[in-house]
Amino acid sequence: MASLAELAAVVETDPAAAAAILRAANSVASAPADRIGRVGEAIVRMGIEDTRSILVALMLRDASGEALERSGLDLDELWRHLIH
Repeated sequence: MASLAELAAVVETDPAAAAAILRAANSVASAPADRIGRVGEAIVRMGIEDTRSILVALMLRDASGEALERSGLDLDELWRHLIH
């Protein structure tokens, strides 16, 4: 299993992944007292499992975005399910 530092280093190399992780950590569901600005802090707040779920969702979207859109799935609902 990757350490938090290793996971943060990987996420920081992909601007879309970093933005998604920060967005999730700063969401109403996470209810941060202060806005989180660093990926490492975001991962600590959400935990490794939720971070992995977001990264898997991003990979699925990138790998088969058109196929997912054609599937008729509610992608917003899928996203919410993956981060909770």
